[in-house]
Amino acid sequence: MRRWAGATLLAALLALAGAARAEDRVAVRSGDHPAFGRLVFDWPREVGWRVEQAGARMVLRFAAPGSFDLTAARRMPRNILALRAEGDVAEITLAEGARPRVFRLGNRIVLDATDPAPGDAAAAVTPPPAPSPPAARAEPAPRR
Repeated sequence: MRRWAGATLLAALLALAGAARAEDRVAVRSGDHPAFGRLVFDWPREVGWRVEQAGARMVLRFAAPGSFDLTAARRMPRNILALRAEGDVAEITLAEGARPRVFRLGNRIVLDATDPAPGDAAAAVTPPPAPSPPAARAEPAPRR
C-alpha cells in the first residue's frame, strides 16, 4: 500500500512538472528607437505566430501558451498604447497612424510600431472638408 501511494505521488509530481513546462516563461521587453517603438517577446524556444489586426487593435496569436513576464515592459514604447498578454494571445493597441511590423529574430518575436508618415498623421487628425453647397444656377436676365 505504501509503495502504491509513493508511486501515485511521484506520478502526480511528474504531471505537475509537465503542466508547468507546458507554459513557457516569456520575457517581454520594450524600447523606443528613432522611428519606431518596439516590443520583444523573448521565448525560450522557437514558436510560431500569426497576426490579426482591426484598426488600432492588433492581436498576436502564438502557437504555444506562455507565461508572460511584463515587468521589463512596464513603460509602453511610443506608438503602443496598451498591451495585455495571457495564454497564447497578446493584445496590443497601437497609436493612431502607427504601422506594425512583426518578425522573428532567433527565438524572439519582435513588434515594431513605426511612426506615421507625415502625410498619414495629418490625414488621421484633419477631418475631411465639408462638402460645398451646390452652386446656384444662374438664370438669364429677363428680356425687355
